[in-house]
Amino acid sequence: YNKVGKTGSNSFSDYLSCVLGSRVVHKLPIRYWDGSGEETKRWRQLVEPALRRARGDQVPPLQIYAAHGPFINYSNVGVLPTYVNTARNPLTRLPSHFDQWRGQLLTSDEKARGMTFTDALLGRTSKSGELKRMARNLLHYFLPKEDENRFDLLDDDTERTREAIRNMESEYLLVVPLEDFDVGVQLLACLFPPIQHALQGTKCAIEKHNSKKESRNGSISGEALRALEKLAHDTGEAAMYRASVSKFCAAWRYARANQCPFIANRSIPSTCTA
Repeated sequence: YNKVGKTGSNSFSDYLSCVLGSRVVHKLPIRYWDGSGEETKRWRQLVEPALRRARGDQVPPLQIYAAHGPFINYSNVGVLPTYVNTARNPLTRLPSHFDQWRGQLLTSDEKARGMTFTDALLGRTSKSGELKRMARNLLHYFLPKEDENRFDLLDDDTERTREAIRNMESEYLLVVPLEDFDVGVQLLACLFPPIQHALQGTKCAIEKHNSKKESRNGSISGEALRALEKLAHDTGEAAMYRASVSKFCAAWRYARANQCPFIANRSIPSTCTA
């Protein structure tokens, strides 16, 4: 689970950890890459041994690895992991991501205190480029190549967007939209039998995220909202979100057609009716 930031990713791994236990869910100390390739090496060093141990098992034991890390193709190991992730509408994810980054910046730059998301969005601050980086970097979670130079950002991300979407569609079992977070964790059980038994009768609470769905849109309107929509479009984040929702809704229809009991009494997810 190579977590995309500000999509409910910690809540998702915390819930799995509650249901399955810390011996099964490993929260790795990996953060965003610095471009040196060190994070990719650490990710491999932690996951590859588990995959190699599983090669001789007819039914490998369930192990979940969760961290902010890159997608890695493990075909050379001989056993492929199941990939999952979470997603969020960029019109709410980007403001949330910016707020987190600005909060971290305050420890070293007092000028950041008066900086607003709208200022950065409309180019009124020297830090405006950071917002563009936040949007573009989302693709790197899904790009199948491990060349760290791909972290250098280009003005036209069209081909990389297509590549990231193709990889998400072919390699990921499920990408759960934050807007339907509670449904998504149950849908995962429909698609991934190893966790079904653990979910039956669990007392672990699913954190409610739906109330946050539009929390930032109310303060962004007019020129700023149009600029935000353009940023999400130009950097590929909007297209990636739409593709993730499409995959999620297809999984929902599949699970309903197969009468999965975990979603039997659930209404159609909000992202599938929008």
